[in-house]
Amino acid sequence: MKKRVAVFPAGTEIGLEINRALKYSTYIEVYGFTSVKDHSKYVYTNCVERLPYYYEDTFIDDLNKCIDKYNIDFVFPAHDDAQLLLTENIDNIKAIILTTDLNTVRICR
Repeated sequence: MKKRVAVFPAGTEIGLEINRALKYSTYIEVYGFTSVKDHSKYVYTNCVERLPYYYEDTFIDDLNKCIDKYNIDFVFPAHDDAQLLLTENIDNIKAIILTTDLNTVRICR
């Protein structure tokens, strides 16, 4: 069964590079999550637009709704500020965040 990876924000250069690296894998299904309407909808096979911005109060709740709706296993941060927020809120997110811990290098949950 394929693992589902959401890239957020999908339209950054990092997000586009992650998509290019993973999109042909037979083991991974890539989803682009974005807060803005941008060209990521033309690049990602699966694109989810209109998430709140990462600094908005409802972001974590809305992210978790999307994680549940699309059965996301992992979230790959594609922006430094988003990575910090997701890492700081790792215990409140319903998927594994592919990042470094704030103290050590490892895959965090």
